[in-house]
Amino acid sequence: MTRRTKPATSVIAWAPAGASFTALALAVGLTRLYGPDTPVYEYWLESLAGAPVFATVGAVIVARRPRNTIGWILSAGAICAALQFLLGQFATLSLAD
Repeated sequence: MTRRTKPATSVIAWAPAGASFTALALAVGLTRLYGPDTPVYEYWLESLAGAPVFATVGAVIVARRPRNTIGWILSAGAICAALQFLLGQFATLSLAD
């Protein structure tokens, strides 16, 4: 079995996944920072469950076939879901004070 993609393509493929995992970690850290009594973003479960799945599947597809549009769409969806959770939690905490 030969590898058809270059190593740089693999790094580029996993970059959106790393960005979405970082945004999710920041959102969870922001939630934990203010303690258990603060409100949580209403759609946190959808974002927290969907973003890692989209990021992983999108990165695997893009790493194997960089010209596949579906992989890039899944990677972009993962970033959007992670940013939705991060910015939604930030707004929720800002409005709670």
